[in-house]
Amino acid sequence: MKRRAFTLVELLVVIGIIALLTAILIPALRRTRLQAKAVLCSSNINQLTLGLIRYEIENETFPYALDTTSTEPPPGGYPGNLMYDRAGWWWFNYIVDYSKEDSESVILCPSRQILDSRLKYNVLCGNYGVNQSVCNH
Repeated sequence: MKRRAFTLVELLVVIGIIALLTAILIPALRRTRLQAKAVLCSSNINQLTLGLIRYEIENETFPYALDTTSTEPPPGGYPGNLMYDRAGWWWFNYIVDYSKEDSESVILCPSRQILDSRLKYNVLCGNYGVNQSVCNH
């Protein structure tokens, strides 16, 4: 009885078809990923807006951009890096109770790209409502 096996040509054809399908699929996945980031960004901005509106309704004013008059640190400590940022309560520290439960993830922009490794984990750099000039040292 003769044993049947794949020839080299058949294997190359199958590998070529898989490569072609992968080449078609990758751009579609990239578009889907970008659309998901856009939806998350829109949701984050909506949650921040609702938090600011609720804060304004209860306090009849919007929070300061940066408040250094408080003597105690904000919840969770200072949001940035004390080596680069001014210590104080940032506006998003005031709306913690007014936005989503996980308010730290709400202020993080899903598309942000920080090249400086020292500032990569600094929540003040490249996120919503924070001027990039704050991060200059």
